Parts: sequence; structure tokens; C-alpha cells
Amino acid sequence: MTRRRHVLHLDEKPAEADVAAIVAGLRAFNESQTKRPLGMRKFSVYVRDGAGGIAGGLVGVTYWDWLYIDFLWKRLARRQTKRTPARRR
Repeated sequence: MTRRRHVLHLDEKPAEADVAAIVAGLRAFNESQTKRPLGMRKFSVYVRDGAGGIAGGLVGVTYWDWLYIDFLWKRLARRQTKRTPARRR
């Protein structure tokens, strides 16, 4: 009997079904080990300017009582540096 070896494959454009299989497998394992459902909730928080445009914000997810921030952005004109002191209001 010939034994098949596992082969590592890098896919820069993975199929959604392949990604879903990995995510589902990981979630099932984690839930079986923690005895708790994932309870994942995606969310966004926005900072809007006077015209209603988005001037900054974040995109994240919560699960198992943890908060993960995936993206955090603030419009360049609203950022402070050591050379640009904060305005007093």
C-alpha cells in the first residue's frame, strides 16, 4: 500500500468553498474544546464629519467575550503628530 503524503498548496485566489471548509473546521474544533458557542458578532464604529461623510472608524468582531479590531482608520487631516499639537476646544 502506498502512503499518500500531504502537500502544502498556496492559493492566492482561494475558492470560497475552500475557505469555508477551513473556517468551519476550526470553529467546530474550538467549540468542542471550549464547550461554548462562538457567538460571533461583526460590527463597525464610525466617526462622521459635519457633512455626514466618514472621517474614521473601525471594523471588528466579538466572540467568546473578546474584541478583535480588524481595521482602524482615521482621516489624515484629523490625525495628530508630535509636530501637530491638538487643538484646544
